[in-house]
Amino acid sequence: MFMVLAFGVVLDHIPLETVDQQNETILSCIPDGVAREKAKACLATKDASSMTLNRREEMSQYWAGLAKDSLVGAQSASMGETINSISAWVLVAWYAIHGRKAEEGWSVLGQASRQAMASG
Repeated sequence: MFMVLAFGVVLDHIPLETVDQQNETILSCIPDGVAREKAKACLATKDASSMTLNRREEMSQYWAGLAKDSLVGAQSASMGETINSISAWVLVAWYAIHGRKAEEGWSVLGQASRQAMASG
C-alpha cells in the first residue's frame, strides 16, 4: 500500500499549460463581474496550494521509506518470505530504479530474489 502511495504522489502531475487551459475554460463559463473575480481568486489559491515537484518527491520518498520499514519489520517479526513480501520488495526496487537510485534498486531487487529463492 505504501509503495502505491509513493508512486501515486510522485507521478501525480498535470502540466502547467493544461492547468492554465482548464482555468480559462472554467472562467469562460462565468459571466464578467464579482462571481468571475471570486472564481479567479479561488483558482489562483488552488494552484498556489498544489504541491511542487520537490514536495511531491519528498512525500513520495516518505511513503517509500515507510514501505521499506514495514518490510524490514515484517522480516524481523519472523513472518517469513511470502509472495506478498517478495512482490513488495520488487515494487520498492522498481521505485528506486525509477527514481534514479539504481544501486539501491539493484540491492533491493537482490533482496527480493534471495527471498524468492528461500521460499522455493
